[in-house]
Amino acid sequence: MKTNSDFRFLRLTVLVALALRLLVAAMAYGGRDIVGILWPRGIEPLGIAKSLLAGHGFSSPFELPTGPTAFLTPVYPLMLAGIEKIFGVASKSSAWAILTMQCVFSAATAAVVYYLALELFDRRIAQRAAWMWALFPYAVILPTNIIWESCLSALIMVTGLLLFARTVRSQSLLHWAACGAYFSFACLVNAAFLLLLPILLVWLFLRTSEYRRRTVSCAAVFIACLLPWTVRNYMVFDKLIPLRDNFSLELWIGNRDGATTEFTPNIHPAFSTTEILEYQRLGEIGYMSGKREQALNFIWEKPLVFLANTAKRISAYWTLNLHALWLLVPVLSMVGLIGMWRLLQRSYPLTWVFSIPLLIFPLPYYLTHPDLRYLHPLQPLLVILAAYAVADANQKKKKTYIQ
Repeated sequence: MKTNSDFRFLRLTVLVALALRLLVAAMAYGGRDIVGILWPRGIEPLGIAKSLLAGHGFSSPFELPTGPTAFLTPVYPLMLAGIEKIFGVASKSSAWAILTMQCVFSAATAAVVYYLALELFDRRIAQRAAWMWALFPYAVILPTNIIWESCLSALIMVTGLLLFARTVRSQSLLHWAACGAYFSFACLVNAAFLLLLPILLVWLFLRTSEYRRRTVSCAAVFIACLLPWTVRNYMVFDKLIPLRDNFSLELWIGNRDGATTEFTPNIHPAFSTTEILEYQRLGEIGYMSGKREQALNFIWEKPLVFLANTAKRISAYWTLNLHALWLLVPVLSMVGLIGMWRLLQRSYPLTWVFSIPLLIFPLPYYLTHPDLRYLHPLQPLLVILAAYAVADANQKKKKTYIQ
């Protein structure tokens, strides 16, 4: 039950979180060329936004004109285009408006973290989780460091799981339909959400017949809401592209001779003159087809290298990003996964609402290449699990002390 104390707590937590993030932005960019610093950190969505405003449609994610694109899903470029329509293309005002928007997304996540934690635990753990998110160094810095959908994706993830956990208790088909529509919106923000709702629904469908009619209606709405974008892609490219088509490029970046677990900007068309010229010459579909063929040939010819690299990518994704130690990213991952393990051991109610995203969401990055921001949508869940792990450890210490 929501109380006045909940709202007072969340108002304080969210305001502190927002103030911290804006303070970091002010310290980072005060008196500096904010556009010159940030625009190279958001080339693709900003490029599409520029094309939209120039009347060229959803196209040209890079510096050179390359025609219609499905390199990204539509929501974030459209949001950036809206901001630049108001504040000016590549203007200082637009840069600050975008950073403020991302900071608001990140700060608001603290409130949803609180309510999702309440679905499983008590207020003490929920409050601890909300404060952990508000103060988590990486969550404080990321909104001001890059122009990307990462902060919105984190908010969408935790909000979606809160909505799903509450929908499971509802018999209303309208609630289930709303859940399907919400997750379709999530996919149009970040294509990595595509498998999440279907797997959650399959889990429910197989567990009991009680949910079968509701899960089918939810899935139907989910698919129907994604169809317009899929149809657009088919009409533009004469090829079935459900959401975006850049997976082949990312697969090649992580699966080629000399590939590491790090992103390699000098071979990406956003940063490489050679690659963008090839992209322009072949067209998006031709370019992606070539990269897919190269990546699959490498995997086929060197399966043991692929498996070894995949193991490295899994480790790097979760815990071995030691260069981010000062941001506490590996610490949060390890403590959060310990919390997940403890919940599984105890067969805690709704544990599967946490475990399925942790299993499903990272799969594309295990095959391609990990990056700190790719883990960010899961970090609100890890914060909740870490808060539980700390509370559980403290409880054990108290019991040991009493004995």
